[in-house]
This record gives sequence, C-alpha cells and structure tokens, in this order.
Amino acid sequence: MLTFVNGRSFHHRGTRCPLPTVNSFLRSAAHRLPWYGLSVGLSALALFLMLLSWPLMEHSVFFLFFAAVTVSALYGGLGPGLLATVLSALASNYFFLEPYDALLGGPEGALRMAIFLSTGAIVSWLADGRKRVEGHLRERNGYLELWATQHKELERRLVHQATHDHLTNLYNQASFYEHLSRVF
Repeated sequence: MLTFVNGRSFHHRGTRCPLPTVNSFLRSAAHRLPWYGLSVGLSALALFLMLLSWPLMEHSVFFLFFAAVTVSALYGGLGPGLLATVLSALASNYFFLEPYDALLGGPEGALRMAIFLSTGAIVSWLADGRKRVEGHLRERNGYLELWATQHKELERRLVHQATHDHLTNLYNQASFYEHLSRVF
C-alpha cells in the first residue's frame, strides 16, 4: 500500500521510506560534478591538441579523443565517460571528418562515428563496472578488517579465560603449574 505522509515520505508494507527532494538530489550530484568537468576539459584539450597537430594526426582522428573518453570513464564512471564520448564525437565530426563544418558526413564518416560512439560507450560501461567493483571490494575489505580485529580480541579473551580464574582473575592452577615447570 502506498500512502503519502506530509508530502515527503510513504509507507510501503509497514516501512517508512523518504522520498527524494531536490536538495538531496543536488547534494548527491555535487560530488560527481568535478568528474563531468574533467570530461568536458579533457574533450576540449583533445580538440585543441588535434587542431594544433592536424596535419600529423589526419589519419588517426579519434586517437586523442579516445584518450579523453578513457580517462574520463576511468576516473568519473559511466556518466562522465559518455559525456566525453558525445562531446568528442561532435567535435571530431564537425572539425575533422569530411565534409568539414557539417555535423553529418558521408557513409564512411558515419561508419567511423558509429564505431567511435560504440567503442566509447563500451569503454565507459566497462570502466564504470570496474569502479563499482572496486567500491564493493573496499567495503568488503573493511568488513574483513573488522572481523579480523574482532576475532583477535575474542581469541585474546579466550586465552585469558583459559589461563585465569574467573572469580579472582588470577592465574588458574593449570597455568600456575605451566609457569612453574618453565622455571624449574
């Protein structure tokens, strides 16, 4: 059953779940904005470098753009990688594929653009998967470190309980005889 409470949350099967607000969305998106800025900056840098080295890079139009897509996807994830893919595709199509100063070229340019777009999407998807797996591994590593710490503490307490009397907290008889046998 779906019931709105104060216009901000709802009950579903007896649990109360908050509805997202614009402020919470902006706060969650704020930490991702630098990665989008990085993808725009890297795409612009790739365009600038391609314009500077155009006669030399004429046969490998997408090389620097693909580097911008890869770095954006590796550090920013899926969204920034896809943004860099689209920006790089538009820039390379407009400036470097014939007919120049046109968004859509001939069939060869369209094929090259389709290959670049699909490659950029796949790289972004794979990089995002890698980033998510790294996050899960960090989380699991934290759980394992906590478990190891708890395990060591439990082991220390068990050794203490095995060698000490629980009422007086002094060494018990078996521990006393073991220490005595080491001395003599």
